[in-house]
Amino acid sequence: VKVGDIIGIKPGMKVPLDGKIIKGGSYFDQSAITGESVPVFKKEADEIFAASINSDSFVDVEVTRESTKTIVAQIAESVKVAQLNRSKHERFIEKFAKYYTPIILIAALSVMIIPPLITGIFYDWFYRGLVLLVVSCPCA
Repeated sequence: VKVGDIIGIKPGMKVPLDGKIIKGGSYFDQSAITGESVPVFKKEADEIFAASINSDSFVDVEVTRESTKTIVAQIAESVKVAQLNRSKHERFIEKFAKYYTPIILIAALSVMIIPPLITGIFYDWFYRGLVLLVVSCPCA
């Protein structure tokens, strides 16, 4: 399929490429692109995006962009670039967590294991170890 080709989009079908409706009208679920949960009505001459889902009736669409230049492809490329370019703060947090998390786990396990071996009271020290873990790493 190339730019300028006419494709038919049946109800329930995902739109494969960005295009312009040339015949018909239908509701399209664009939540994958816009986040909007309510289907949007599109009529002749309206633009529709790849990954939208036709909810209502058959429409003919003229392809306006190649698969590598669709809105979805541009969003995917932007996400990829953002993941590769990490900020200074993000790199610091990752490096800090790399050492902090194991140290806290070892400390909590030590509190749970070593004192009960000496005192024989397991429950209190197990509870204290869990408190240390929850206070130090609330997401754990």
